[in-house]
Amino acid sequence: MTAARVALAAFAALAPAASAVAAKPPAAADDPTWAKEIAPLVYRRCVACHHDGTVAPFPLLEYDDARAHAKQMAVVTAKRRMPPWLPAGGDFAFADDRRLSDAEIATLAR
Repeated sequence: MTAARVALAAFAALAPAASAVAAKPPAAADDPTWAKEIAPLVYRRCVACHHDGTVAPFPLLEYDDARAHAKQMAVVTAKRRMPPWLPAGGDFAFADDRRLSDAEIATLAR
């Protein structure tokens, strides 16, 4: 095989991967990061149930765990299905209230 054909074959093999990377929109400066916003929120509100050996169907201990379920997390928190909390809100506070604030839900949605 000539050098030109080797180069062309290498380009053809890498082109789909390069276009996939190029097609991904750049992160906005205000997008939340795992370390600063998401991990503290998930550890505070989710990992009590979302770790191995508990009732939750998947763990949320690491970035890859949360990334794999990011869309699902955004949907179920927006619908207030997660974290589970049956008492209705009111003019008083509950001890150990697990509900997410509107700001926390918006962070997960971004």
